[in-house]
Amino acid sequence: MIFMLISNIFANVAVPLFFFISGFLFFNKGGVFTLTTYLKKIRKRAKSLLVPYIIWNIIVYLILLLWQTFWPGSSSGSKLVINYSFVEWLRIFWDIRSGFYPLCAQFWFLRDLMVVMILSPVVYLLVKLLKQYFLCILGILWFTNTWFDITGLSIAAIFFFSCGSYFGIMKKNFVNILRPLMKLSVIIYPIVCLTILYFRSEPAVVKYLLSLSTLIGMILAITISAYYISRGKWSVNNFLSESSFFIYAYHQIILALVVKIAVKTFYPMSDFGLLVVYIISPILIICFGLGLYYVLRHYLPRFTSIITGGR
Repeated sequence: MIFMLISNIFANVAVPLFFFISGFLFFNKGGVFTLTTYLKKIRKRAKSLLVPYIIWNIIVYLILLLWQTFWPGSSSGSKLVINYSFVEWLRIFWDIRSGFYPLCAQFWFLRDLMVVMILSPVVYLLVKLLKQYFLCILGILWFTNTWFDITGLSIAAIFFFSCGSYFGIMKKNFVNILRPLMKLSVIIYPIVCLTILYFRSEPAVVKYLLSLSTLIGMILAITISAYYISRGKWSVNNFLSESSFFIYAYHQIILALVVKIAVKTFYPMSDFGLLVVYIISPILIICFGLGLYYVLRHYLPRFTSIITGGR
């Protein structure tokens, strides 16, 4: 239950919230969305998203190449990257893993974000034309999972990016609008989470409850953060903020290695042992990543800036 609570419920809030914020920031200056404005924004995102996207997928390819060369038994059941055809090598940037993920798997978010940013003129026109009704239509499609099976064009990306875009285009302060819902979300979110755990053996029910928990969790995350920041209880840590993209980019391939080593070394057969590996592994990865980012930023600032999109 702990695995499900953390990985399938709490973590479900993150990506939709990132899409939402990205949509808001894309349009937050408001005004007329001209072709010049569009091209300027796309060029800027090419530097901050596309360049690191390409570089990190190549980095993962090289890591896997070294891993599979010097630890040949670690990739049983999967094709060696050295044997990839030219077409498969190109697909590492799109959908080489499980027919959906790029080689740097967590970057599916960036891939879908870049696709919806390219389609941002359509989003802008529909928001201007239909306003909140456009969001309602997308929300129904997302909640019922009624969408086309097209890699890179996920309904989650379109819906939540459009929601953020709506607030930016219409010049609405989403924090002020959502703030009155904070107390209600504090009460409802734990109830929905516990209900998901109770019905966890019934996928048809859990599917809709997870969608509901995502929406409420987003409201809770936004309003709680705004509440404590406005009262000076929380503040932005510049180092953590600057290193966040690096941690996001590097963590998965290293995490997979750490988990493999931990399982082979300690043989955690009990639920408690697996739980310890589950909790300790990401903590070690984050701490090591912060240290690595500090060293790279200090000694290779230009390189570090490039692979993090100039952040």
